[in-house]
Order: sequence, then structure tokens, then C-alpha cells
Amino acid sequence: MPRRNGCSLTRFGLSSNPDPCQSEVVIAAPRSRLAALAVLLATTGTGCCLTIVSGIGSPSESTTGGTSAATSGATSGGATSTTTTGGVSSTTTTGGTTGATTTGGQTTGGMPDSGPDAGPDAGPDGGMPDSGFDAGRCLATTVFAPVVTYTVGAAPFGIQVADLDGNGKPDLAVSDIGQGMVWILPGRGDGTFDPAVGYLEGGASYALTTADFNHDGVADLAVANTAQGSVSVLLGDGDGGFGPPQSFSAGEAPNCVIATDLNGDGEIDLVVSNYNAGMGTTVSVMLGEGDGGFAPPAGYSVGAGAIFVVTDDFNADGIPDLLAASQGGNSLALLLGVGDGTFASAQPFGASAGTAPTSIGLGNFNGSLGAAVTDWFGNSVAILAGPVAATEQPAIINLGSNPNSVAVADFDGDGILDLAVAEANSFSSTAPGTIDLLIGKGDGTFEPPVTFAVGPSSVTVVAADLNGDGKPDLAVADQSGSVSILLNACP
Repeated sequence: MPRRNGCSLTRFGLSSNPDPCQSEVVIAAPRSRLAALAVLLATTGTGCCLTIVSGIGSPSESTTGGTSAATSGATSGGATSTTTTGGVSSTTTTGGTTGATTTGGQTTGGMPDSGPDAGPDAGPDGGMPDSGFDAGRCLATTVFAPVVTYTVGAAPFGIQVADLDGNGKPDLAVSDIGQGMVWILPGRGDGTFDPAVGYLEGGASYALTTADFNHDGVADLAVANTAQGSVSVLLGDGDGGFGPPQSFSAGEAPNCVIATDLNGDGEIDLVVSNYNAGMGTTVSVMLGEGDGGFAPPAGYSVGAGAIFVVTDDFNADGIPDLLAASQGGNSLALLLGVGDGTFASAQPFGASAGTAPTSIGLGNFNGSLGAAVTDWFGNSVAILAGPVAATEQPAIINLGSNPNSVAVADFDGDGILDLAVAEANSFSSTAPGTIDLLIGKGDGTFEPPVTFAVGPSSVTVVAADLNGDGKPDLAVADQSGSVSILLNACP
């Protein structure tokens, strides 16, 4: 089975704080539009001394736009109801990110942002900022402007959006499995980025996440170290730099890490999925100690080849739960939280997750919390529209070649959640990568995909407002050695 995931999740709900494999970036909107972005992302590396080694990268523009895909698979599934999630506005978490999941109108865990307010003026509805969309929706083929790419390392894999230097502008953190690096691209606030600065990690860095682990109001990094069975924590200095990694035991070959407050004590905790060449069967929970340290891991069985994990309140009891994807049984396992940082035994979430699940996107696709699961071998995305029963079969939407990552947001401004899926295209170093845009209908089904070309080997996609216009843009890690930016072009 392929490992293939970059542990990156983007999803929207109603909230005022940030996430996926986690510190979070939250994009909030009025209650009438319900949109908050949570971006989760994890990376793998090693515990070497952190060293700034170079600053590289310059943007180049392609004129390729969106084109309609010729085919799509089944798009049925889920009960029909009105989805209330809408266009996003821009509140990037400055300094300390919160690590709270904000999907489906539920806020699970998390701590208040201790950094300065970097967001726009609050809108008239409940203190939430206004959406950046004009009335109505735009055509799917015109949602994104032409791609701009930045040279980044040898083989970028994971990508995270957060304000790492406290200036109120979103920055990018990118893991590089080719050089064992983490690359930081400082954002200019207009959707463009300064040259990348590399921090030596020394291992195959698959995924990373950001949060404020030590209450200093500064964003820190957590890196999942597969070979060492550990997580390295790199504390931020407030200027976009990071100290040397501190290593914490995490379980059997972690490849994905997320951060949130699981037990309500105000400290950010970590959860990792343990893939271990398809033999790992657990997710590990590491409770935060508030000073940048973490308790020893507690393991929970979820099935062989645990490759991805996300968090949300699935049973609406106010306690964060976990949802893990496993490639051994091609399944999703739900772990309901007890409230003290422990979890009940896993239960099935839907009857199947395709033939090789690689990532999970959560959202209210039909008014209830559901999941979109990318399927590497099936060349598709599996939709489990909520409420999800253990026996529910997913609706399958056929895509192109090797879907690996999914971001969830209202990209066209119609108030309904959509999907953006990154296709790795067999890791070709020459053929353009692909982003498939699937416009949601609000009943758990989606329009046929429209494709946008990005850099070769596009493995991980996240959605965030990168230029402060209140609309979700895309940042894509291309394993060919670049990061692609697609800015939202809707009016």
C-alpha cells in the first residue's frame, strides 16, 4: 500500500480560532455565511540540530487556467438539506495558533490566540469578519487565477499556512522529504511570498503542524519523525525563526501529526497516526504540558496502515473526537472522546473508504458533518455525507491519477462547501500536476470536476486566505521541487 499522504487537512465551519494536522489557520465569516478555515498539516523529519542553510525560490507564472474535466463518477449520497457554510473572510492566526478544530460549526478544544489581532475589522454579524465574495457565485472554470510557482527544496510534501513571524500576514511552512528540511516562505500579505529559508531536519520530512505549545504567543512547529518514532518540537522565536528540535517519543513510525486541546485544560496536545510501512495500527495521543513538552504517548487501535487523522466533535457532546484513515482495511475509524484526553474504542465510520485512503476532508456537505476521502489507487474521492452510519457506502467521484490530498471550502462564493483535490499523477517530474475543483450542490453531491494545472507531482493542498481579500486560495506542495499558489479570482 502507498503511504502518500502529506497530513494536511482544510475544512470550514463557524469559529473564531484556527487548525488541520494543526496549529490552525482559521478563516471566519458571518453566521449568515458560516465559514471558518482550519488547516491541519503534519510533517516527518529527524531530530538533528536546526540550522538555517539557505534562502531560495522565486515566483514564476503560468497562464494555464481551469478546464472542464470530461468525466466524473457517481455523485449520489447523503440526505438532502441546505448547507449553511459559505465564503470565507481573512483572519490568520498571529503568533500563537490555537489548534482547535472548527468544522461543521463545532469548535473542539483549542485555546485563545495569544498573539495580536491580525484579522480584518469584524463584520456586523456576531463579531465575525465579512465574506470577501460579492453576491452570487462565479463559474467553476474562473475560480482561480493562473498558477504562480515558487522553487522550494528538492521534494516538498507537506504544507502549512500560519503567521509565523507575528506580522499579521500568512506564511508557509513546507516539509521536504528529499532533503530532510523544513522551508519557511514569509508571506507579503498580497498572496506572494519571499524566498524560502531552510531549516535542516535531517530526515524524510513528510508532515508538520503549527501551534503555540508554550504559551508565549508565538507559533511553534511539531514534526513527525517516522524513522525515529518521535515528534520533534521546534519553538518559534517570534521573528519567523525556530530553535533546535526537542524530541518526544510518539509511537510506531508516526507520519501525520495534529494539534488541539483534547482534555480542556488549555494546553495544546498532539495526535499522530502510525503508518509504519502499512503495519502500524494505532494513533497516539500525547498530552501537552504547556511548556513545549508532551507526556508519553497513549496508543489507540484503528486498523493497519494508519495514515491520516483528523479531529472534530462528531457526536455534538462538546468533546473532541478523532477520525483515522487506515489503508490496511481501507476504512475510517471513529474514536469518541471521553473529555479527559482519553478515547473509547474505535467504531466504524462508514462501510468503506475506497481502495487506498490517503487523506480526509471534513465538512457539512448536506447540513450534517461528513467526510471526503481521497483514494490513491481508486483514482477517486469517496464522499460520506452526514450523518454517517457504520454501514453507509460512500458515493464515488472518479478523478484523474492518484488523488492524495483534499481541501474543503466554499471556493465559488455560493454559500456551499466545495472540494479541491490534489492529484500526484504518479509522481511525474515533467507532467503538470492537477487540482480538481468539485463544486458542491448542498445535498452531499458535487458537480463534475474542473481541473487547474499546478507544478508536477502535486501531493498536498491547503486552503487559506493568502492575500486578505476574504476568499479561500490554494497552496500546493509539488514534490517536483516547488510550491504552487492559486489565488481565488471570484469577484
